[in-house]
Amino acid sequence: MKREVYSQTIQKTTLNITQSRVDSVRKNQITRSACRVYENGCIGISGFFGQPTRQNWKAAEENLALGIPYEYPLEEGKMRTEDRREELLDEKQLLCRAEELLARLSRRQPEFIFSNKILSLDITQTLTGEKGLSYEYRDRVYQLSIIFKHKSSNAVFDGGLWMESRRWDSEAFLRDACQQLDAHNTPARLPDAPVMPVVLSFGLVGEPILQGLSAEALGKGTSIFAGRLGEKLFSSRFTLFADRSAESLGESFFDKEGSTLAGDRIPLIENGVLKRGFCDKKNAAEFGFENTAAAGGSYDDVPALGENSVLAAPGEKTLKELLGEGEAILIDTMSGGDCTAEGNCASPVQLAYLLRNGKPVGRLPEFSLSGNIYEMFGKDYLGVSADKPFFDRRALVLRMKVN
Repeated sequence: MKREVYSQTIQKTTLNITQSRVDSVRKNQITRSACRVYENGCIGISGFFGQPTRQNWKAAEENLALGIPYEYPLEEGKMRTEDRREELLDEKQLLCRAEELLARLSRRQPEFIFSNKILSLDITQTLTGEKGLSYEYRDRVYQLSIIFKHKSSNAVFDGGLWMESRRWDSEAFLRDACQQLDAHNTPARLPDAPVMPVVLSFGLVGEPILQGLSAEALGKGTSIFAGRLGEKLFSSRFTLFADRSAESLGESFFDKEGSTLAGDRIPLIENGVLKRGFCDKKNAAEFGFENTAAAGGSYDDVPALGENSVLAAPGEKTLKELLGEGEAILIDTMSGGDCTAEGNCASPVQLAYLLRNGKPVGRLPEFSLSGNIYEMFGKDYLGVSADKPFFDRRALVLRMKVN
């Protein structure tokens, strides 16, 4: 019988914001753990809060009788500790900085009311085994998730200001927030061009690609990319990594099975060529694919295929260089769309801004966007910015049809 312990501790400090002021502070810490035992090709798991006891191990052993199969080799003889935290503010410091930030934001943007939350998340994950396995990962992430509403607006809220970082940077947040709010106060006309450069996050348009990259779907032939491994499907400028590096905030360097990646990342799409899909040990064994450390699930689940955090590789040009002197569209909120098996996608856009010279200059009326993923990430793919122009995030730029 072999044994492992997986543990996750999250310490969260939440600052609740009402009427542009911090009105309460809540702090909690929870440790969730699971004892895992393996014998005769089966796994038994016992989940609990806190640290393991004899009763937890006994429960895990008893759960072997459920006959849950797990026949894959365990990680052994590997040790790594990684602390990715950068700036460690205590509760008092966090509160002082948040109150100062909100006061300055309110003075500079008196027409808006701000609400929602600011979070400080401390994350610790460990995985240990009897035969020399010892992994520990730590991170601290600050999340500024501030909703704004114009004082004359009848809406519940008009938009949001969102920033996530390992360091608290009031100046950068204020610069980008005021730039967005100034543009929000300036109505702009939608350009007449049928196709426009669009600046947005990969998550808003990349879901069909992510779904198609499932190793299980690729192996069973249900993926839109089935049978196309090794083919060049996209622009030579487009590379998409499965990423467990420090670039991905709050992402451990190991997955729920203890699998890791050389250099903490691996290309799924490289220079436009489909290389591999998200893969865990089960699908690697079943279909002969390469494991990409994509095992996920809750702390007390049997590890199963999930999705890696992904990173679209940045280029060498800034956003301004990618866009040139023409106009472009910055997408803030886009939801409610759909995509066909052929890769044709369309979605309404609820909130967007007009860009000139890489800067937002006005708020656009609602409209819709459409395109085909093979074109959007092919001939219409302009790249990912080398800089982080908006709220410490890189900008993905591609051309789409504006309706």
